[in-house]
Amino acid sequence: MIHLITSENALTDALEWIRADDQVVLAGQALQALHRIPPTSSPVAIFEDDAAFVPSGNYTTLSMDQWLDALEVSPCRTWS
Repeated sequence: MIHLITSENALTDALEWIRADDQVVLAGQALQALHRIPPTSSPVAIFEDDAAFVPSGNYTTLSMDQWLDALEVSPCRTWS
């Protein structure tokens, strides 16, 4: 399952639903809360265009092509 999270409040709500094998993608205001994701949590990704505005960290970047590929193989839940 992919969890697309777009706000800080949504991240708080989503954390209890995220499993270790899920993919977390942060965008929008949720990027401000990147530091709140536990290091032992699921893999975290951000979009390439957002990476310039976020300090280096424990996340990967996704291009739009990679994002579309991921959506084709996994359901996505949006938290906003």
